[in-house]
Amino acid sequence: MVKIGYALLICALGGALFLSCTVSGPGSGIPQVVSAETKSSEIERPVALPEIKRGPYRPERTKAFDLLHTSIEARFDWSERQMHGTVTLRLRPYFYRQEILQLDARGMDIREVSLLEGDSARILNYSYLGDSLLRIGLGRSYSRSDDISLRIDYTTNTYRRDTKSGKAILSDRGLYFVNADGSRDDVPMQIWTQGETSSNSRWFPTIDAPNQRCTQEMYITVDDRFTTLSNGRLVTSRNNPDGTRTDYWRMDQAHAPYLFMMAVGEFSVVREQVGDLEFEYYVEPEYERYALDIFGRTPTMTAFFSDLLGYPYPWPKYAQVVVRDFVSGAMENTSASVYMEDVQVNRRSLIDSDWDDIIAHELFHQWFGNLVTCESWSNLVLNEGFATYAEYLWKHHYRGVEEADYKLYEEWLDYYDESVEKKTDLVRFHYDDEDDLFDSHSYAKGALVLHMLRREVGDEAFFESVRYYLRKHAFSDVEIHHLRLAFEEVTGRDLNWFFNQWFLASGHPELEFEDEYDSSTGLYRLSVRQAQDTHRYPVYRLKIPVDLWVEGNLHRKAMEVEGLEAAIEWQLPAAPELVAIDPEGVMVAEYTFERPASQYRLQYSRYTGTLRARLQALEYFEEGADSLARETMYLAINDPAAPLRQKAIMFFDDGEPLSDDLIAVLRTIASDDPVSLVRADALALLLRDDPDTQLIRKAMQDSSYAVYGEALYAFLQLPGLENEQEWVIEQNLDEEDFNITSVLADRFIERRDYRRYDWFESKVRRSRGQYQWYMVRLFGFYLLAAPDSLAKAGIEAIANIARDHPHYFLRSAAVNSLQLLSDRDGVGALLDRLREEEDDERVRSYME
Repeated sequence: MVKIGYALLICALGGALFLSCTVSGPGSGIPQVVSAETKSSEIERPVALPEIKRGPYRPERTKAFDLLHTSIEARFDWSERQMHGTVTLRLRPYFYRQEILQLDARGMDIREVSLLEGDSARILNYSYLGDSLLRIGLGRSYSRSDDISLRIDYTTNTYRRDTKSGKAILSDRGLYFVNADGSRDDVPMQIWTQGETSSNSRWFPTIDAPNQRCTQEMYITVDDRFTTLSNGRLVTSRNNPDGTRTDYWRMDQAHAPYLFMMAVGEFSVVREQVGDLEFEYYVEPEYERYALDIFGRTPTMTAFFSDLLGYPYPWPKYAQVVVRDFVSGAMENTSASVYMEDVQVNRRSLIDSDWDDIIAHELFHQWFGNLVTCESWSNLVLNEGFATYAEYLWKHHYRGVEEADYKLYEEWLDYYDESVEKKTDLVRFHYDDEDDLFDSHSYAKGALVLHMLRREVGDEAFFESVRYYLRKHAFSDVEIHHLRLAFEEVTGRDLNWFFNQWFLASGHPELEFEDEYDSSTGLYRLSVRQAQDTHRYPVYRLKIPVDLWVEGNLHRKAMEVEGLEAAIEWQLPAAPELVAIDPEGVMVAEYTFERPASQYRLQYSRYTGTLRARLQALEYFEEGADSLARETMYLAINDPAAPLRQKAIMFFDDGEPLSDDLIAVLRTIASDDPVSLVRADALALLLRDDPDTQLIRKAMQDSSYAVYGEALYAFLQLPGLENEQEWVIEQNLDEEDFNITSVLADRFIERRDYRRYDWFESKVRRSRGQYQWYMVRLFGFYLLAAPDSLAKAGIEAIANIARDHPHYFLRSAAVNSLQLLSDRDGVGALLDRLREEEDDERVRSYME
């Protein structure tokens, strides 16, 4: 699963809202470095250490029964948002004799439970515990050599029972209807499911635990205009006398119940056949022509991962479907991943940013999570750590090592930001709620630790161990020790120490380095002390790469650390002009090391092929204003890595006048840089002080939305061009990209252009994800001085979002907009009613 990553939601509104927003952690976000000349040697830490919270112990689910096969027949009542289902289960006792079967069946109306014996069926007695557990008396005792077949007739009530909201998975409803009554012409009618972690038992009775696996059949009956999707292959499609159609999907390989899925809607399906494997992309009809642009690298990714893992893609097909109002970023259901609607974009949007990370993530789950499944959610890192690391692996293969290394830097930022307030084990057996596990520890830190393990054992051993792990545990459930033992069996090494300190403990090293050089003896000494609270976090065993540059020559050595303090000594012909610790940035640690600014300047120049070392140098100079900082940043404007070029450009956005030389360089970048976001940043900086009409007009020919949006904003500020500006606005009214819509919204707010009410209200409804959050907020500003009739209609539109939107963060945005309008008649009372109706504490706290 990919979490929804709405970092933009915390960026401030105002000004040119379409400009890029960078969210980063305190300090540098990479191992922290300080200068003896200009910076304190203290690591900035919270005054109070983060509290270690331990919820109740969460063991693997006891296996009383082994689930062997599930067959589901599904019909839908759109008006009631219900599914009428019949499920047939084949099970056998796991070890001990059993006469009671307990199934997860959350919030259902159970009509009948029967035991199938040949051609006959015997009605069974059952009780329903807490509206969630179905306890069935089997009539006699069965042994582990007995197969049992049950049939259960039921109706779902997912919209008639309370559901739980989470941070990573926004709802546990399980079965979702979109625009069920068909009343909205701008939203398609859809049905889709989301099972992780235990929500599939809201739409079919099962043993809803990740340590169960079974084969599967799905009979989905829908109106003939709808397309269906489920796991496995579509075997038959039968037209019924009542105008409906029943699609029969079958999955012959066993997989976990949380990975079952179905989707129903008026999708266009684009197919690619590569060898024996069919790839399918389900999108809304207007995006059919872009499906290959969005998903078209999937076959290449699949071949790459299959070769890398030494294990061919394990399932009969791979489908990817985009749905409305999805409750997370994406979900890796076996052979059929589901994506949030943000993924659905046109070809021009993909110039600025593709969706390869999320696509690679979900695809890798087909091996790590689906083929080999964590036995309990405590071991979630075995799914999500590997899938996040896949984003790095694909980027390294397709984009090169430096883009991949920057990806790992972003993972470090995610983990570091979270670790300031929260430090927890990667494998955690104590937690309050499963949703808590879907955090930057399981994802980002999990990937970073795997990368460290790769360096520890070496590339060949790492991938051979992973291949062995997959082969040995295919179609089974695992815990963290299975991974450790696989590495130990391949390498012959004991790795308990590594897994204990990185997977089974909290925190990370906080290291303090000191060095000295004795010119009389030529002895250089580097020492380190572990400064983390060792009552709460481990004393780490570390192997730290250290580079010393002496008289232009590189000396490389590994510093072994096995206690609180360690040191290493070199005999050198001269004092080192540069000391670089962990220059590739693999170590998950914070550190301080006092060294002069000149070393960072040299580090930037020396490490031409090592992004993290250059990035560390630029992070050091970011806050600087002296000539050395400006000289280094000026060089970095032409860095081979696009993120570092962006960082350098943003450095010069400090209010100081731009030099003629810098302007010339920026103009070249704004015109010719191969990366559109770099062009956009250069253009924004150039136009900050000089609204050059010729430059603006040239940039408005750029194919990138990001570049065009910067130019459009500047163009609409130019004086004396009202008629042409109105013409340009008209040409852009149908655009959906936020780089454009936010500029137009800003213009209409500034000019109080209430002729554009219908446009604004439409964009509020049609925007997606994080950008809808912005548009709802902007709509509130737009209505501040609007005529009463428009304000009344707009307030009602915002109230509908605050009342009905399935995602809490959009309801919160709508509430905030209504608060802006609280002086309008009736808005105060409306907010009071919304407060009474709202059951999500996050929204209620926002209301306060």
